[in-house]
Amino acid sequence: MATRPDKNSPFGNIRSLSEINTSANEDGPFISPDALSIYYDDIDLGCIYKATRQSLDDPFGDAQRLTAIEMPGRYSVHPSISSDGTAIYFTSDLTGVGHGDIYVSYIVPEPATLLLLGLGGVLLRGSKR
Repeated sequence: MATRPDKNSPFGNIRSLSEINTSANEDGPFISPDALSIYYDDIDLGCIYKATRQSLDDPFGDAQRLTAIEMPGRYSVHPSISSDGTAIYFTSDLTGVGHGDIYVSYIVPEPATLLLLGLGGVLLRGSKR
């Protein structure tokens, strides 16, 4: 990670993200639009991880493997997140084949959120009468 005071200045204060770096082969980092999450792959295992932080000044917390997007016998790498944070794009191929395709997975709200969204629509419709 490196910082700079403005777009015209050179980067400085370069540091390793030791809080998420391991002895594995981390690769392909992608920062979320709000810069509070980092997505990356373990090139050796062919899986994708996500680590988050509370603020831009905080270190990233423990990385979580995104098992929900893994497919049996496939190697998934190079994550990218949509600007609204609702989709993850990544490359996946059959392990050892070396020919990948692009996949997308969408974030689906939890059932309680869907219920609240549905109730909000009912309340809005009800208030128009």
